[in-house]
Amino acid sequence: MSNVVATLVTPPLDDNPPPPTKQDKWAAHISSLDDNNNAATYCKYLPVIINNVKCAAFLDSGNTWRPAISLQFFDEMGLKMKSDLKSIDTKSIGTAKDNARLRVFGEVKTPMILKTVNPELSLIIRPIVVDGQSMHINISGPWRRSNAWDQIHSTNSIRIDQKHILKLQS
Repeated sequence: MSNVVATLVTPPLDDNPPPPTKQDKWAAHISSLDDNNNAATYCKYLPVIINNVKCAAFLDSGNTWRPAISLQFFDEMGLKMKSDLKSIDTKSIGTAKDNARLRVFGEVKTPMILKTVNPELSLIIRPIVVDGQSMHINISGPWRRSNAWDQIHSTNSIRIDQKHILKLQS
């Protein structure tokens, strides 16, 4: 018995690829229609109050690090860079967009209270502050797991501590 090792050779990328065919354009069009419909009906936001400011928390299964708030939301809450922010080693984070990075200013010095609306539950959260983030707060998967948040996609809801069911919004 011989040990044969196969080598996969990837051809070089063509600097001048051919233009898309009619079929390619049609497939892309159909795909975009399907994606838009799915995006419109997929609920991923939870109404919350953080430090007495109402916002929509984005439940991000792609965020595998920690919760993040936008610099704009940090400012809306009346927080200040010098007094309310603690520097951390990580200075930028990747996003879902290829090769995109956002600047991390640090983490809030004092943990914040995140309250759900109906029912009202209070949880402690200590997010990082990110410049260029498009939503007020991005709730990471690890934070949700550590706080017993289970997203139920079939009912557009979230279950907290195995007992509280909250409806999500799109």
